[in-house]
Amino acid sequence: MRTFNSNTIVNIVRAEVTTLEDEPRVLSFDTVTSAEPDPVVSEGEDSELRVRNTILAQDTLEDILKGYDITLKDCVLSAELLALIDGGSVVEAGGGAFAGYRSPAAGSTSSRTRFILRLYTEEKDYSGEAVGYFRFSFPNCVGTPAKFEFENGTFTAPEYTVRSRPSAGKSALSVECIDRLPIYCSTDNDVPVLPESGDCVTAIASITAGDLALTAGQTAYYDGSEWNLIA
Repeated sequence: MRTFNSNTIVNIVRAEVTTLEDEPRVLSFDTVTSAEPDPVVSEGEDSELRVRNTILAQDTLEDILKGYDITLKDCVLSAELLALIDGGSVVEAGGGAFAGYRSPAAGSTSSRTRFILRLYTEEKDYSGEAVGYFRFSFPNCVGTPAKFEFENGTFTAPEYTVRSRPSAGKSALSVECIDRLPIYCSTDNDVPVLPESGDCVTAIASITAGDLALTAGQTAYYDGSEWNLIA
């Protein structure tokens, strides 16, 4: 894997969602145009013991990170992404074609599916060539009602807000540096037969890469001799 030192990153080349279900689904989107993670903190309070013009002591409590609120903008209307984040249901026509969408009922709660959100960005060099990728992962996410803006002559870009709140003691954000974007694999036959160092695969169903067993949503990279799990 590439090293994380002083890297120049740009663009969102892929957004990926892995649902936290008994049978996880892996959804990939290359139409997300912006993502703004905003840290959510419990602000520490400062107190001081002051006598007239003299401060005798101070008690300072640090801010504590609770997670992130991530605002996403998509340049197309994706039925799967809308249903997952907004919490409604897709109306299908014959053959499973998309026919419509229904949001959660007004005045009632929605049982939204939790998921892991991953954003992939490019690392580029002086010539503008992509030399690697960075993967930002936000755990235990849940969606909120979607936002739309309609204007004549302007393409509508749905806006989603995702709340990521990890379990106590778990990281709120993880970043990995990889050489190549992962290949999505649904069977063992999708895994490269002669992998090169730096190759990555992401399982969309249970597969085996070399001697490494992967479940849906897990990613592995090849170090030149064997496949290794990316946590």
